[in-house]
Parts: sequence; C-alpha cells; structure tokens
Amino acid sequence: MILGIDFGKKRIGTALLNPGTTIPYPHEVVYFKSKAQVIERLLAIIARDKVTTVVFGMPYMHDGSENEWCAEIRWYGAIIAKEAKVSVVYADERCTSVEANQILHGKQKYRKAEVDRLAAVLILEEYLNQIRKQAKSSAPETQQP
Repeated sequence: MILGIDFGKKRIGTALLNPGTTIPYPHEVVYFKSKAQVIERLLAIIARDKVTTVVFGMPYMHDGSENEWCAEIRWYGAIIAKEAKVSVVYADERCTSVEANQILHGKQKYRKAEVDRLAAVLILEEYLNQIRKQAKSSAPETQQP
C-alpha cells in the first residue's frame, strides 16, 4: 500500500493507493496536536494499512526551490522512514490544495478536512505521473517497421 500525505500546520490529509492500481482514494485526516502525536498516528496508519511507501507532498516555491516548510516535512519523512522501515519519497504538491478546493466547490460540510484528503489524493496522482515519466524515459527505444 502507498500512503500519500498532504502536510498542513493544523491538519494532515492522507490518501491510499493499492499497488497495481492507478486510482488513489482519500483516507483520513490527522489533526495536529504535537509532533510526537503526528508521528505516532502516522506510524499507526502505516502499520494498520500495511504501507510500504509513503509519499510526502512538498510545497516547493514557484521556482522549484525548497522553503523551511519543506525542511520540516523532510524531518518527518526521515523519522517515518527510520521508525516504520518504509520507503519515503517526495512529490511536488504545489497547488494541490487549490485544485482540491476547486474540485469540492460548493461542498460546505467538513470542507477543510475534505480538501486535505483530496490534496493527498492529488499528491499520489503526481507521484504516479513521476513514475510514468521515469518509465518512459528509461524504456529502450523501439523502431516501428
């Protein structure tokens, strides 16, 4: 199972992707109380759902550089990788919350949590796109007759 994470300062949206499928689905929202609580909750999700890879969304700057929030997310990633013994990767999450807001336009009930969960889905979709691009660029060239 692959876990996508949209890290926010108040809430952390999560989404899951079954290996061999291409459609991630929203999972749960973790409400931020303390760093220790967030790590404990994420480790519980990883264990319960048999996660092997965690994809953290990275809020890169518009020019692609990292900001201080990216450093914080990498810190969480290092802890999760060490404690859960899973692969941790990072995917560009610029504009995922904006896109999630647009998709959910008009839905008022639980809106903020839904935006976070949907943003995590979009992060997993970005991760899948990265994998597809890498596969295409590393695939041997073929000639058509």
